[in-house]
Amino acid sequence: MEEQQEKLEKKPKNFEAVNEEKKDKFIVKYIIFVFILILFTIGAVCITTNRKSVNSIKDKIAVVFEEQKGKAEDSKYLINSYSETYNENPIEIVNYYDNNGTLYTGEYHEYTVNYIQIDGLKDEKIQKELNKKLKETAYSMADKNGQVQMQVVGNFSNILSILVQYNNRQWIGTDGYKNKSINIDLTTGEDIPLQNIFISSTPIKSLLIDGLYEELYWYIANSSINENDWDNWEKWEEAHDMNNADTSEFEDKALLLAKKYEKQKDNLVFTITPTRVEIYNIIGKDLIDDDYLHYLKINLFKYKDETAIYKRYLTEKNIYKDNSLGQKNIIVFTDPYYENTFESLNYGKIRDNIFLEEAFYCYEDKYKETAKKFIENKSLELQNSIINETKQNEALICQRTYDISGFLNNEECFVISVSTYKAKCSKEYFKENAFKDYIKMKASPRADVGVNCFSEYLQDDFPNLKIQAGEYETYFLDSNGNLIATSWEEMEKLTKQKKEEELLKLQENQEQNNTIVTEIQEATGIIEETADENNIHQETEVNIINENIVENNIKENTTN
Repeated sequence: MEEQQEKLEKKPKNFEAVNEEKKDKFIVKYIIFVFILILFTIGAVCITTNRKSVNSIKDKIAVVFEEQKGKAEDSKYLINSYSETYNENPIEIVNYYDNNGTLYTGEYHEYTVNYIQIDGLKDEKIQKELNKKLKETAYSMADKNGQVQMQVVGNFSNILSILVQYNNRQWIGTDGYKNKSINIDLTTGEDIPLQNIFISSTPIKSLLIDGLYEELYWYIANSSINENDWDNWEKWEEAHDMNNADTSEFEDKALLLAKKYEKQKDNLVFTITPTRVEIYNIIGKDLIDDDYLHYLKINLFKYKDETAIYKRYLTEKNIYKDNSLGQKNIIVFTDPYYENTFESLNYGKIRDNIFLEEAFYCYEDKYKETAKKFIENKSLELQNSIINETKQNEALICQRTYDISGFLNNEECFVISVSTYKAKCSKEYFKENAFKDYIKMKASPRADVGVNCFSEYLQDDFPNLKIQAGEYETYFLDSNGNLIATSWEEMEKLTKQKKEEELLKLQENQEQNNTIVTEIQEATGIIEETADENNIHQETEVNIINENIVENNIKENTTN
């Protein structure tokens, strides 16, 4: 009986009870569905009523989903710390200059077409095809009226980025230039699309619009300055205070840019540097109405959490013939030096609490090797100095540049101008945040220094760094590398002294010459006097002979 009772208790509920339970569950699900539908309807209404907004709710939702997906896929490419580094590619880049059919290589020559060739890849097929593409691209832009130049702007992390520019030599604005770009993955030889610079979820349009806004701000600011006030710093600051800028047309221009991007995204002319992306063929007079050549700039440092270009094309296997070449361990989002004329001497940590960047540049190769020996000795002195002056609980960032040039067209000597900049901080701050400051500083162009260096004038921008006043030295060397003077005053004094000595020597030589001339003249005078006496003597003898002849004739006639 007990077993039967248990079986009865375990029997399913009757049909009505089950149906009622199902109905309750359906109602709950239906309410949830309706609620979700209402939410989407509200979202759709918001999107519909705000079509002109660049960042619509729909776009934001899409970005959120794509961002999460992309970050999961691309997380291995992300920069996790501002102190991370990258390497320059160990390849040789050779310039060729075609001057109306005559081809030169190596050092700069006048040209109608300039193109480059590379060497150093293990894969000869990739290298050969790339060199062919480089040469053909340059000549495809050439004509008899203009000049084609090829410039490497990015050569790092197994990627090569090259800008090719045609200049008609008559007009420097938008009508005077034509641009092409070559962005190559050196591991495969394939082109690099713009999207691959960033993780897959990055909203490229938003980055472009941000770049457009910056360009518009600068255009408005520069346009508002009277040409007579360009040297007036207060006027300059007032004009570039973007809080006062008229941005009423920015939104419409942003929408126009977004449409242009959709049409041109597969044919964009862009270059990749370690610090930024530059896009050349998307800003026209429809966005900025002037004749200046505008291009969009995407600051990679600003988008650290989206940037993938430093790691995306790295490989475990070495793709180069000689991996010892090229600059190593360069801080991300920076260049080791400012322009191609600079040559890096030291770059990186020389202690766990000391970072040193040294570069020199020389516009005249005849002084380069002699100057380099002197500079290397000065560099050793600097390293010993900054090691001794930096306490154990401190950290130091030190930058030094050496500018080598001839001295007043005097081929017998040349000058080395040395600029040293230092910034101290705590050891803890140095580990991460100091390099964030360092990157910011390097990204701010300054016209008063060759490379972007710390200066006491930047103290307000970097409050956590104790920025010291710049140190400046000048050295004058002779053609053999011997030190002549250590200041302009000393050199001017020596130059003046040398001129005075040369003048005195000239005067002495002149006096000697005058003495010699006088002696010659005196000697010539004696000879002339002797000649005159001889002539008189001869004339006297002739007269006596004539007189004797006359007397003899008279005697003969008298006798007869």
